[in-house]
Amino acid sequence: MDNNWYLAFIDDEEKLRFARISFIDKVDYASNSGSFQKVSVQKQMQFLESSVQNSLTLYGVTPHTATIKAMPNIAKYFDENMKIFLSSQKFQKKLEDGSVLFTLSYTQELEILPFIQKWMPDLIILEPKELKKAYNEKLSTAIANLNIP
Repeated sequence: MDNNWYLAFIDDEEKLRFARISFIDKVDYASNSGSFQKVSVQKQMQFLESSVQNSLTLYGVTPHTATIKAMPNIAKYFDENMKIFLSSQKFQKKLEDGSVLFTLSYTQELEILPFIQKWMPDLIILEPKELKKAYNEKLSTAIANLNIP
């Protein structure tokens, strides 16, 4: 994912986790007190197959939905039947000014904010307000950091 190798594993709380291979210092074997059965990780496998869109997708967290507006100059990339950048991306409608509305699901802000930043300033977060506020704060910090020598 994201041009990195990850190891997917299930922790002691039965949560699916991702660890970037280059950050792993040590691997230990689980205790021999039980045996592994595929059925014991069925929920996590289903999540891997259907819900993970990048390494920042969180397991066991109810997703939020963001409504995003692609400005007219990039709208063609987000139009109906075009390439999907994130698996949760869903076309909503084309507006009269040529812009496109689409939605993204996310389990945490970091799951989609880097994607939105790649298209800056031509993707605008319309909803939810909390995500828009978090993004505005990141942009303000970035602008303030431009003045640091």
